[in-house]
Amino acid sequence: MKNFFNSRLKIIIAVTFIVIIGIIIYFSTTPPSPEKPLIIPPATPSPFPSETANSLTITKTTPKSTTFLAGETRNPIMVYFNQPVNASFAIVSSNPALLFETKVNPDNLNRLILQPTTPWQTDTIYRVTLKSGLKSLDNQYTLNKDVTLEFTTQSISRPVYDRPS
Repeated sequence: MKNFFNSRLKIIIAVTFIVIIGIIIYFSTTPPSPEKPLIIPPATPSPFPSETANSLTITKTTPKSTTFLAGETRNPIMVYFNQPVNASFAIVSSNPALLFETKVNPDNLNRLILQPTTPWQTDTIYRVTLKSGLKSLDNQYTLNKDVTLEFTTQSISRPVYDRPS
């Protein structure tokens, strides 16, 4: 009986080995399936000012819409440029008036972070202006015109927790 189980175990090991070798051979000789082509949407013109080849250009901002869920927070505004920027040249004003800390994201030097020093007021229309004169990190590009972002702040909905009675 012992020999029967030993021989059966040897057969199972041999079949498993053959199946594994077959799988390896199959995948090493099967040509890869053609990949879907990469579809890049057409570029849309930037709504932000750009005058010359040496202009620093804004490519994207956050908030993206006219509503900013930031009431009663210090959530930052993000401004993305076509070149790495030098935050020390950034001058920001707003109406209603807020003070801003300006810094560049260390992981993406093209992203300027405008961090209010006090919380945004809820249900308020803000006009935040980034003044012309901002320079790229290599001083080769300049923001040639003021850029104003206008949005309305709304409060962030807080989660409601059920408390046991």
